[in-house]
Amino acid sequence: MEHKKWWHRILTRDGLIMAAASVATGLVVTGLVVTKIRSKRAAKQDTEVTKITALVAAMALKPAFSKRLLELAAFKDRVGHCDVPLGSATGSKLVPVGLGKWVYAQRKRKADEQIKADEEAALVSLGFRWKLDPEELDVDEMLDRLAAYKVANGDTLVPKKYEADPLLGAWVAAMRRKADPLLNGGQSALPPELRQQLDQAGFSWEPARRCGSSFMTGFRTWSEAKVAGKPVPDDKWCELQREARRQGKLSEQRISYLDKFDFDWEACGAA
Repeated sequence: MEHKKWWHRILTRDGLIMAAASVATGLVVTGLVVTKIRSKRAAKQDTEVTKITALVAAMALKPAFSKRLLELAAFKDRVGHCDVPLGSATGSKLVPVGLGKWVYAQRKRKADEQIKADEEAALVSLGFRWKLDPEELDVDEMLDRLAAYKVANGDTLVPKKYEADPLLGAWVAAMRRKADPLLNGGQSALPPELRQQLDQAGFSWEPARRCGSSFMTGFRTWSEAKVAGKPVPDDKWCELQREARRQGKLSEQRISYLDKFDFDWEACGAA
């Protein structure tokens, strides 16, 4: 009896390969092979470094760019994303010296339309983010990252400058700012639905350490008095903020905190 050619359907799940075969005399299952794939070679093929090494060779990227791209791939292999912090500590085990600044430079090159098409494509292949605005991040993704942090650390007290996931640290800080009435003119700017989601995730609304800068210490005292309808408690502090703004030393964020309370930039006593 003439047999037709064998055919194989390969299904991969949880590291197993299941192979089914049939012959021409009908659907006769001749075997089911279950094989564990645990070889180092297969594991190596799954790394970002291996993929980028092949990409670099295929695209003939410049050596300096390729070196940093491979460092970024290794970073992603270690922590699962490409959101490298800008100001990492020298000697960090997670981030090679200068990688954060290089990543920042690539975003600037993209914004200035100076990045080459092949370099942009290589970064995109790694899942590179071109914008890191916490306000524009996907909430479900960040809640997943927060849940992973909680599993690893037992709490949700993510540091603002969290080296392993700086984007999560920035997002957590942004959520706290939006929820704080004193930073939003006397009432929370966080949507109720998002507040509920964060509460269900066990979100820590107070950081492990509050900002102890002279501005924030004075601002909290001043804004609490404004909310309570009391007189301005510290005219000297108000004048210092006015002077800092005149000299261009007061950040836009801090100016916005004060503006939300209709801060009088001319005469603090009347504020």
